[in-house]
Amino acid sequence: SLRAPARHKARVEFGGPALASSLVPPYRLGRNITKAEYPMNGFAQFFSDRQAAGGFSTEDTLAAFLPLARQVVETHLSGNVAPLVGIDVLHVDEGRVWFADDQALEPRNNLAAVRQLAQPATRAVEILGESRRTSDLDAPEQLVDLQIGRRGEALTRPVYLPGYVCWEHELGHHDPLTDVFSLGLLLSSLACGLDLNVPEELQSFVANRDNLFAVNAALHPVLARAIARMTELDRHRRPQDLAALVQSLENYRDQPVDLSYDPVLAEGFGRRDLRGKRQLVLGRLRERLFDLSRQNRLLHFRATAHTVNLTHASVPLSFDVRTIRPDQILTWGDAFARGIVEGEAVSLNKYLNFAEAIYLPSVLDAIRLEARRDQTEFGFAQLRLVLCFLRWSDLKQSPPERYDSPLVLLPVELTLKKGVRDTFWVQAATTEAEVNPVVRHQFKQLYAVELPETIDLAQTDLKAFFEFLAAKVQASEPAVNVKLVERPRIRLIHERAQRRLELYRRRLRLAGRGVRSFLDLDYSYDPNNYHPLGLRLFNERIRPPGTRLRLIVEGAARTRHFAVAPTDAPSLPEDGLPRPSTNETDGLGRPSSVVAPPEADEKERLLFTLEAETETNPYTWEFDLCSVTLGNFRYRKMSLVRDYSALLENESSNAAFDAIFSLAPREVAGDDGPAPPLEDRYDVVACDPTQAGAIAQARSGRSCVIQGPPGTGKSQTITNLIADYVAQGRRVLFVCEKRAAIDVVYLRLRQQGLDELCSLIHDSQSDKKEFVMNLKGCYESLLEASGKRRPNRERQRETALEALREHLTPLERFSQAMCSVPDRAAVPLRSLVHRLVELDGRAPALSALEQERVPYYAAWLASRPQLKRLADALAESSTWGGLPRPSASND
Repeated sequence: SLRAPARHKARVEFGGPALASSLVPPYRLGRNITKAEYPMNGFAQFFSDRQAAGGFSTEDTLAAFLPLARQVVETHLSGNVAPLVGIDVLHVDEGRVWFADDQALEPRNNLAAVRQLAQPATRAVEILGESRRTSDLDAPEQLVDLQIGRRGEALTRPVYLPGYVCWEHELGHHDPLTDVFSLGLLLSSLACGLDLNVPEELQSFVANRDNLFAVNAALHPVLARAIARMTELDRHRRPQDLAALVQSLENYRDQPVDLSYDPVLAEGFGRRDLRGKRQLVLGRLRERLFDLSRQNRLLHFRATAHTVNLTHASVPLSFDVRTIRPDQILTWGDAFARGIVEGEAVSLNKYLNFAEAIYLPSVLDAIRLEARRDQTEFGFAQLRLVLCFLRWSDLKQSPPERYDSPLVLLPVELTLKKGVRDTFWVQAATTEAEVNPVVRHQFKQLYAVELPETIDLAQTDLKAFFEFLAAKVQASEPAVNVKLVERPRIRLIHERAQRRLELYRRRLRLAGRGVRSFLDLDYSYDPNNYHPLGLRLFNERIRPPGTRLRLIVEGAARTRHFAVAPTDAPSLPEDGLPRPSTNETDGLGRPSSVVAPPEADEKERLLFTLEAETETNPYTWEFDLCSVTLGNFRYRKMSLVRDYSALLENESSNAAFDAIFSLAPREVAGDDGPAPPLEDRYDVVACDPTQAGAIAQARSGRSCVIQGPPGTGKSQTITNLIADYVAQGRRVLFVCEKRAAIDVVYLRLRQQGLDELCSLIHDSQSDKKEFVMNLKGCYESLLEASGKRRPNRERQRETALEALREHLTPLERFSQAMCSVPDRAAVPLRSLVHRLVELDGRAPALSALEQERVPYYAAWLASRPQLKRLADALAESSTWGGLPRPSASND
């Protein structure tokens, strides 16, 4: 939906009409919304309140802006335009901006005045801006930007106007491109914190529109680029497809960032020396790898369907807390930790009860399949076992922001063994655990605390790492207390287990078309969502439950109904509400707050009597070993952080790097050079002249880009390029994001017997053993071949070259002949053949005498202007005699 967000759900009673609150957005009920039906807070008040609270982050900006942009897109599809002539019609609900549908306007057309005003004064040069300077002996000099106008005055040029309006509105023109401009002003106001009703802030926006990082250094480059394009005074430069622009903003993390909109330009990039530029660019590239927003689960962890907290899942759903055994709960310690560190495959079925927690098998299998897809596509497994969490605070913010971050992550492999009862096994790929690189970066930036990159669990215990971290933190701020959590906290675990059950319970609710409710049961008779009420009543009220979890999910025990009520049935007061009982207790021995239902109800209430234990003190941090979590993390780019850090510490220069980020004009790329001679080529797969020319250009040391759609020979060129470098005694590093591309090149090299010279590494952790064994095999094969007589490779190469010359010589002579220009033709022979093919079937049949009288093709080409005038004159003549009438296709 593209309307305002809902606050209340419409309830539909069985057999009766739909009842809806007056605040229910009418788009939920299938009709448009009007301003009178749904009054909301205004945009100006919303903007003022958020600015007073600290402004908008990137996520907040898009959360507020995108609903409005989608609504404008839908308005354009209906043939109308949005009422974006100012901000008076805008409403805000739950942080989302929108307008009432009945406020939409019909387009206004005054393109003649718009074109006349937008016509440039000269086409010889591009005018970037106009200003007026006023000098007075008795007053300071005044500089007025003529790109800013006043509303109500006659316009002489396209200008920016205060009040979130477009200059086209003043001319009586309003079309979709006008709305794009207004949306750009609103987006800039949210993203940069500028109130464009204030003249000074409007001047700041206009002066820095091409470099908004001078206004907001934390602005995302994709948003800066979108604002600059949307607020162009020239209508032709604005985005013509608003829907595509909205989609790019929705996926702004995946959009390529233009260097002209990168914050490095706001930091005086052009004024720095070469070393300073290199350090600034490398630092910025490294910063882009970190996502410090709440979307990054490496910093702000949140439980999703792609992660499983094994500790919480191992807690029995119904038990007496006084009889719980420590070995029932999976934590990082004792037998589980020993098995993982020793490289054994540990069975999760030993700790998890899949019969009760019925959601676990599907979630674990989804995590396993996602890890396999990452390994297949990227050659890099992103499955990690979080051994401990760090709950800490950023004390330099006001108020301090609380973080729940995974701290130590271990690469593992999750496997499923089929059987009568399926078994999930987890096994560590290495004993080296990784310290969260995002947390390491934050600690270094905020507190100058250096954390190690990896921890060898075979040599270092996590408690020793805790002592190291606590000492580092308290040395910087003694008031911070870092606590070690090594014993499971039952209250917290139960609360989170309840949260998972509530999520499962919500999934049991019906969704889709035609859903109704009767006695708290959802049903539907829609053909595409068929769940009849009778079947729902049987399944929920009559059929006995299959597992203990079902009672917990339903929230109430199912009771049998008899014709006569049992005599021992508990009675309720007249108001129908239960009263406290003095003889019933919960699992902790405390008095229960309600009358105990039947026996099944009493046990399931145990999950709901425990409360969550939360820590709100920003100076109390927790090093939690009791939240062992399994999940796939976005970890691929984090492996590059170490490389960038090494480059920043190493001050060595690189000519290719400096050329890429240089502000000097680049040389115009010329044509590809000729292919090297046959004796100087080392092609191992099929190669055409253009590919050979690319290899020759790579030999010169100049960087180049080879691009093309699939199947155009890029992998062949790379294969031959690697072979060419190897023949010259050079080393080659071939990297690629996708695993399939690396596998294709490696397969081609192996087919040519060059696999012994290659080392294939997909994952630096999981491929260690294979890499060492590959080196061992190569070394042993070289030792074995050292005592044998080696074939004369040079003689074999000369023989192959002679055979190639014998076959290529006729082809080269034919190519030279086809490229030659005969005097009688005046064009290359190949072009003449192409012309004859085009004229096939259209040339008249001539006798030998007529053919002898026909001039050569060179004479026809030399007389072409005269023949063209003759053909035009004959075309105007009414009589042609015996001459054929020329057609449009004739030359």
